[in-house]
This record gives sequence, structure tokens and C-alpha cells, in this order.
Amino acid sequence: MENSQLVSIVVPAYNAEKTLEASIYSLIEQSLRKVEIVIINDASDDKTLDIANLLAKIDSRVKVIDLPFNQGVYKARAVGIEAATGSWIGFMDADDFVKPTMYERMLKVGEAYSVDIVICNADRVTQAREFLNHKVSLNKEGVQKKDIFESYCHLELGTGALWNKLYKASNIKKWGTIKHPIRQDTHEDAVINFGCFYEAESIYLLKSSLYEYVYNSASVTSKITNDRAFYKLILSYFLALFIYKDLDKDSIILLTDLYRSKLEWSLYQPLSLNLSEQDLQQLTPLMAHGLESSPEAILKLLLRQPTQKKKLGQLAEKVGREMKIDKI
Repeated sequence: MENSQLVSIVVPAYNAEKTLEASIYSLIEQSLRKVEIVIINDASDDKTLDIANLLAKIDSRVKVIDLPFNQGVYKARAVGIEAATGSWIGFMDADDFVKPTMYERMLKVGEAYSVDIVICNADRVTQAREFLNHKVSLNKEGVQKKDIFESYCHLELGTGALWNKLYKASNIKKWGTIKHPIRQDTHEDAVINFGCFYEAESIYLLKSSLYEYVYNSASVTSKITNDRAFYKLILSYFLALFIYKDLDKDSIILLTDLYRSKLEWSLYQPLSLNLSEQDLQQLTPLMAHGLESSPEAILKLLLRQPTQKKKLGQLAEKVGREMKIDKI
């Protein structure tokens, strides 16, 4: 049963012993006192669980879930969403921070305007919380009721991340707990948000920067190669096509637009495609499904970038499907 006016914040954690305590204290010290902090330990092999349990002893609002084996950030987050009892649900990464009034301010406008999702700006900071630059910069404030899904897919609402948003529980519980046919630990939040923003009747945009995204040059995501980034993005695209296969044609095209835009970023310019057997096992059924169910959307994905056009053709060949894209 949902607890009215309670905000649940879901924090998946894996080997986060160096950052978890400071991050969670930014939640404990929120001006909004009626919060539920749900930490999901994804079978860490360091002291993450011990730290989480200690935090739960210090503050009864902290709840700890210990997964028996490592399941990845999507599954860990889904477990937290299912366990959350608040009428609103937010998210934080285990190495980030939130500003003291974040959830009070987001809840206030969410309730006042009866919206489904509240979005705020975010800053990129150092581990010492020193400002580096803006991570998300919304240029308008207020309620939006029209073209919500289109705005999301055209990246007009910032990134596809979950952490700078507050969701009605009924919205995120539906789309954030869908069972995926593969383990997807990158771009999984963007896939969740397709459903959330497709179904949202209204959202509220806050121009204030309330979330602090910690930049760590040593992190896995910071060190990912262009080839892996390209593969992960394409895998996410075909996963999204599979999950949202029942959407109308125009919505599938909008979904595709988001990936088209991202493929122009320098990070996703691949040099080669050396896929492992596991990569192919994950991609093959999803890409085969996409080629059959949404060929027009896939062709649209290829129109801008000759490099990606060639690489996607190679991917199609690898999964044993013929894709006639040279005449586009």
C-alpha cells in the first residue's frame, strides 16, 4: 500500500564502500523528513552491505535489501521500486549527492500541480562536491501537458536518466519493473523512461539544479571505448523496440529519434565491431525481432550517419538477417 506524501528514494549499490555513506547522508539530511531510503546491495564483495546496515541502525528511514547474487543495476533498481511504499519515487546513484531541499521542492510542485513526473536540473561535480559544469540544463519552468513523449524523445527534457526525476509511484512501478530478456546495465534508465513519459499526462520542469552527478574519471562508464558504447546503445535500442513493440508507428519513430540523436555524439562513433559470443547471444534475438517488427524505424535510424549505416549493416549480417540499406 502506498503511503501518501511519502517519498521513496531507491539507491542501487554495488561495491560502493568508498562513496555510499556520504551519498546516503545527503538523503538523510533532506529538509523533507518524510522519506524512505531503499538501499539495494547487489551482492557487493566489499563492505557496502555493512555500511548500509549501519546507516539503517542510525536512521530508521533507511531500508536495506541484500540480493543473494549480482543481478545488475536494472534488476537491483526494480527490486527497490517494488519494495518502495511511497506515493512518489525518486532515485540516486550510490556515488552521487542531492541538495538539501531537492525532494521537498519536487514533492511540493508535484502535489500542487498533480503531475506524473517532476524534473530538475543537475550539476556535474567532483567527489568533493565542487562544481564542474551543468549536466542537465532545462531552459523553462512550469507544467507541460502537450507533446510530452515527443519532448522526451527529442532530448528536450534533458537526459534519459532517472536520478533527476520524481515519479508518481503508479507510473514508475509499471514501467520500472518490466522483466527484460537480457541483462542491460547501460541506457536502462532511458528504456524505462520511454514508458513513463509515453503514459504521463503532465510533467513539471524545475530550472533549479538539485542533483549532483559525481564525475569519476576512473569509473567504468568513463573508460568505455567507442566500440563498446556503440554496441551498448544499439543493444538498448533493440531492447526498447522489443519492450514497446505495441506502441503505434509514430511513437516507435519518435523512440528511434532519440537514438538517432545520440548516435551523432562522438562517443558512439565506432572503429570496429569485435563482438563476443555473449554479445551476439544478447543481440541476435532482439535485432531479429526489430528487423521484422519495425523496419521503417530502423531505416530512419540510419539516415544521418554513413558510419553507423555500415556498422548496423554489419550487425545485421552477424545475426543472420539481410538488411537492404544501401539504396536508402
